[in-house]
Amino acid sequence: MPGVLQGFRDIHRDLCSLGLDRIIAPAIGYLERGVELTPLQAGLLKTLTPILTYTEYGKEIFNPEQKRIYNPLLKEFLLALSWDAWFEKLYKAVEEFEHSSEKTGGVLTLKDVMEYRTARREPLLIPYRGRTILANPPPSFGGSLLKVAFDYLSTVNLRGMSGTEKILSRVSAMERMQRSKSLAGGTTHISVIDEDGNAASMTISNGSNSGCFLGDTGIMLNNMMGEDDLHPQGFYKMPCGERVPSMMSPTIIKEGDEVLYVLGSGGSKRIRTAMMQVIVNLIDEGMNIHDAVEFPRMHLDDEGVLQVEPGYSDDLLRPLGEYYNVNIWKEKDMYFGGVHIVTGDLRGWGDSRRGGVFREAE
Repeated sequence: MPGVLQGFRDIHRDLCSLGLDRIIAPAIGYLERGVELTPLQAGLLKTLTPILTYTEYGKEIFNPEQKRIYNPLLKEFLLALSWDAWFEKLYKAVEEFEHSSEKTGGVLTLKDVMEYRTARREPLLIPYRGRTILANPPPSFGGSLLKVAFDYLSTVNLRGMSGTEKILSRVSAMERMQRSKSLAGGTTHISVIDEDGNAASMTISNGSNSGCFLGDTGIMLNNMMGEDDLHPQGFYKMPCGERVPSMMSPTIIKEGDEVLYVLGSGGSKRIRTAMMQVIVNLIDEGMNIHDAVEFPRMHLDDEGVLQVEPGYSDDLLRPLGEYYNVNIWKEKDMYFGGVHIVTGDLRGWGDSRRGGVFREAE
């Protein structure tokens, strides 16, 4: 369901102070100049080429040999600079898509999109070491699984442990999260805080993309209805009207009324373990944001293999072999998520694993 536009509209209407022209200007600038691909993005484009180039327009804008991405239809769409105009274009595109997809088993209808409403929910509050972690509530599984981890970690004294004991405690928290239903989804994350202390943590996903564009909007639909991890009971088994859950975990950490950190991550099933480790690095280990994010990570995968980034000493890892099948990677990798973070005092860091950046805006 392409409901993100309505979510953006409601956020802008209720919470934003800047006009659409100022908010959209950077995006239009990128679309005019083209978005220069990083080596990581270029590699992903090649991996996803069969999906991204499914249509003629996809072949035009996602040429694996080009160094910049242009999307003229999306630029034209955004230049309308009006919520009413955007929704008019969206509804027209969905209506055309509905008619064309009926023959191939499509189930998305204009009625579905027009009846979509933004869901407003109170955050899940997780107390931890005198701080409060504000996490994504159900039906998302992300925040609930973080609560499982931190409920356990609250019962152990990490600071009084040896290095190996600390690692085993982290992996034990991963095991507890692993027992819960795990869901996947390709994601990107933005963390924002302003000089007045207003904070926003937003994670958004298009999965691996579907290859299908909505009319002439330049917007490619996601593939969430084709992600088997999101539908463990089988495709099209979920009742109509229910929202597909995910692992996305946009998070804010506070101490009293003060915002300390705003963070989140992409990384599919690794989101929960990446977030847990960075938060422990910040709160229990007292690391600064750069070190907390860039510190080597681990992930206990579905087969029970402990995937480990390089950087841990042999003395720390050797005892783990008594409990787990340990696989040490040759270098840090986007597999282990991409945690992007800003702080209450207006500092920030973007995870190098996923080409993250931090920018100050005036």
